[in-house]
Amino acid sequence: MLVACDAGDPPLSLGPRPRIIHYQPQSGVGLDCVPGETGCGFPANQPLVFELDRWLLPSTATRQSIQVNALGTDGLVHWEPYYDLVTRTVTYRPGGGWAEGYLYDLKLFDSSLGEQGWGFRSYDGQLLNPIGIPEHVLFLVGPSIEQSVAAVSHTPCREALRAFAAAGCSSANCHRAPVEGNSVGSKVPCAGLALDSADGLAESIGRVARATDRGGLSGVSSVMPERFGFNMAVIKAGEPSLSLLAYRMLLGRDAYRRKDGELAVPPPSNEELQRTTNWFGVTGPMPPVDVGWPKDASPIDLVNTIQQWIQSGAPTDDCD
Repeated sequence: MLVACDAGDPPLSLGPRPRIIHYQPQSGVGLDCVPGETGCGFPANQPLVFELDRWLLPSTATRQSIQVNALGTDGLVHWEPYYDLVTRTVTYRPGGGWAEGYLYDLKLFDSSLGEQGWGFRSYDGQLLNPIGIPEHVLFLVGPSIEQSVAAVSHTPCREALRAFAAAGCSSANCHRAPVEGNSVGSKVPCAGLALDSADGLAESIGRVARATDRGGLSGVSSVMPERFGFNMAVIKAGEPSLSLLAYRMLLGRDAYRRKDGELAVPPPSNEELQRTTNWFGVTGPMPPVDVGWPKDASPIDLVNTIQQWIQSGAPTDDCD
């Protein structure tokens, strides 16, 4: 806790270099295909996928962090990247699709080069650990398959409100707006943040979160103004990875569980969860550990709904 106006932030520890724990396509897919063989190779309607063990600096989850070209041609592939905060996964869909029958060479940009900040890095600036993925991933593209990874669809405000309610976030003792003339419901919502109406959500969009607000501190250099999360908004429309609210709901291991209690997504390590909590200067996850998720809730479905609503532009005109 700050005890003086110029105390600055406490020292923040840096985590390990982030690792890619799963990727597709695997190196060598399709290289043993026999000409004319049916259903062999990397499906032409599938994206590149990189799952990491730590959260990324969002500005590095971009098309500039990879390079893919079809061997024997001069053309490069153009990308439509999507960073999923819940699964810590970067998905790249090729603009125009893959060219069936072509051999592709995938390379990750070396983030240690520092050129224009390209290359995957964690939110605390740690360079990607190259262990676990080859320098060159060669794969041959085959026919499309029937099922493809679903694209992110529009999520209306009404679904976000239902998700906040199901998570217990908009209960009377948490983030519910005061009810005029009702002494029971007259309490100011926690952190002044109301998550039970279109007006409450609208007021949170673009508003700097109290925990990340460093505007009133003197000694700017002592509070690491360049660090990720500095003056981060509660909700940044269209960008879950720049919205503190999205991280808050993911800072506890239970957020990754289904209704049956089983983990649907591997959570970050306990060390990473605590490190991120310290990094943002917050007290912990939402809902608080001592409150927990409602017993009849599926936390992973609720956080996915809220992430998708923010990704959809955080609309508030379709709350009814």
